[in-house]
Amino acid sequence: MTNTIQKTLFAIFALLLFTAAPVTGQITGESGTQVVVYNPLAWNRTDIVDMPSPFCGENVKTVTVADGTATYPAQIVADRIIFTARNVPALDYKIFRLIKSDKPAATSIKTTNDYIENEYFRVKFDLSKGIIKRIYDKINKRVVASQTGVLQIVINKQIMDLDPDETEVLEIGPTRAMARLEHTYGKSSFVQDVVLYEGVPRIDIKLTAYLQQQAALEVTFPTALSCPKAIFDIPCRTNAQKWIDLSEDKYGISILNYSKYTCSVTNNIVHILIPTDLSGQRIYEAAYSIYPHSGNCSTGFTSHCAVELNNPLSIVARSCKISTNTQ
Repeated sequence: MTNTIQKTLFAIFALLLFTAAPVTGQITGESGTQVVVYNPLAWNRTDIVDMPSPFCGENVKTVTVADGTATYPAQIVADRIIFTARNVPALDYKIFRLIKSDKPAATSIKTTNDYIENEYFRVKFDLSKGIIKRIYDKINKRVVASQTGVLQIVINKQIMDLDPDETEVLEIGPTRAMARLEHTYGKSSFVQDVVLYEGVPRIDIKLTAYLQQQAALEVTFPTALSCPKAIFDIPCRTNAQKWIDLSEDKYGISILNYSKYTCSVTNNIVHILIPTDLSGQRIYEAAYSIYPHSGNCSTGFTSHCAVELNNPLSIVARSCKISTNTQ
């Protein structure tokens, strides 16, 4: 099923859901914004929802999200709202409620000027170099990588180092923590946003390049693995579709992407080559994720996580008064 057909069917489903009364499985509580989150994949999942804020124009500073069993934090970012949709069933929907609140919900997100942290990882930055200094896996109690996520520019097959400009933590939760790493090369500039989400066991990185010359970009990920085995999403050691994995016997690291980039491995280092095919003053965007896991790529569900990255949860929202004791 194509994404277009899938989205169309979900839009019809959402319309029928909200015109039906009562809504089956409806959560109870106060008035708020009811959000239907649909999971198009064949397994239960927890992932991020990023949607237009239903509270635009209102002086709302704190929002929580309830799913009928617990309350979690939500985060307002400009005219959008972000929250983690937990345990959305396979090929099904789950209803959440956004609630204006005076008190924020508890969160695992922590930040300082040089690190960001959730319940899974602590990511520390080298402020002088503008790189990831260290990734620590809190669940498995081990260092994932050091001096990693290094961005370089490739001009005429020559790899050039970038000049660090500024590194700062821009968002401090409660749902998302984000650090921005800025670099320059000549008149070109580069921005990397490193993101952790509450409840999501991966590290997302978004790159925006403002190029003034024709070039490619390369990102290197030195890992802390010893003699790992490299496995690609397709059987080719110079490319990958949605993921590439390096694993020891009991631990591994996957790099997830949107099926766009050339990947290679040297010992315990992953290289991602990002072709731009652009000349002159242009803007180019790329995105990829770091997914540390126990076990190998099979027992660590690397393919599941890569498919989730490429198939975000679908949402639809509607403000309403939610009555009590409904089924």
